[in-house]
Amino acid sequence: MNIILVLLLPFGYFIYLLIRILLQKKRDRKRKQELARVYNSFVLRERMMIDHSEVIGDMVIALNRNGRELLVIDHGDQPKKTHRIRLSTVTDCLIKERREKRGSLDKIELLLLIRSEATPLKICFRPADDSLMEEQSVLKTARRWKNLVDVHRYVMKSV
Repeated sequence: MNIILVLLLPFGYFIYLLIRILLQKKRDRKRKQELARVYNSFVLRERMMIDHSEVIGDMVIALNRNGRELLVIDHGDQPKKTHRIRLSTVTDCLIKERREKRGSLDKIELLLLIRSEATPLKICFRPADDSLMEEQSVLKTARRWKNLVDVHRYVMKSV
């Protein structure tokens, strides 16, 4: 009887881990589908022409070319937020890195200073793991969006 329990215990733990991983993947897939549905309905409802868009974790960032607007749909924290920022009202765009005590990157914030608001809008980019390649990838993404915002906020509409 003891031998059977000793043999079944690791097998039961393996089954538990497998079920847990499958349920986590299912939750992630549902969260991504909900984010895509909100993004799609917002773009169709507002008749936006998206020039650049990117899904980053639980967030979608998109650039509306015609209206020169930045669309940020963040489903990462509660409550879920949707921001639509006219790039002509952005006074400055900064990148702020936060590091842990041991030196690894905790998060990168893209700060949008908006003319009519006292507090800047923070767009957080987080690396998925502690690897150096992941940190460089997240930093590269934040720099790319900073450059896109900077370029499109100064571009004048052609008549």
